[in-house]
Amino acid sequence: MFDNTPLTAEEIVDHCRALTHAILEIQHPVYREILLFILFERLELLNLTLEMEIPKE
Repeated sequence: MFDNTPLTAEEIVDHCRALTHAILEIQHPVYREILLFILFERLELLNLTLEMEIPKE
C-alpha cells in the first residue's frame, strides 16, 4: 500500500541509516551504486526538509 504522507526528518534519517548500512554490507558494485544514488536523493530530501523546518529570520 502506498502512503503519500510527507516523511518527517526522523523518518528520512532512518532511511539514510538503513541505506548506509546496506551500502557497507553489500559487495556487488552495481547494487552499491544504486543504493548510493538513493542515499544521495534521501540526503537532498533531508536537507530540504530541515530547511523548511528552520524559520527564516
